[in-house]
Amino acid sequence: MGVCYANSFLIRTLLLLGFKSPPPSLYIYLPTSPLRWNNYANWEESQNADFNRARSVWESALEVDYRDHSSWFKYADFGMKNKFINRARNVWDRAVTLLPRVDQLWYKYIHMEEVLGNVAGARQIY
Repeated sequence: MGVCYANSFLIRTLLLLGFKSPPPSLYIYLPTSPLRWNNYANWEESQNADFNRARSVWESALEVDYRDHSSWFKYADFGMKNKFINRARNVWDRAVTLLPRVDQLWYKYIHMEEVLGNVAGARQIY
């Protein structure tokens, strides 16, 4: 069961208003945490596969808290799932540059390159 256009527009408008300066009564409903941003990005992806808008939401999620590992994983997963391989590589590269001490990010980045058959690239990362 899909969301009608009017509801999609209303949800999107409320969410975007919330990122600028929401009225205090709306704070509870608008995404201010990485989890809510992740849910919003997933919702955007499900709406007619609007990848540019979903990518924009993922970028906004990382602006809220770039230290949230799950956002990086899901953003790179989004790229891989939708066959944006170079964008996924860029996401992993940014993640390991900003958070070099998080081993999981390195392991996932290397794993992605191995799955793609890019052994030389995986060795270079390692």
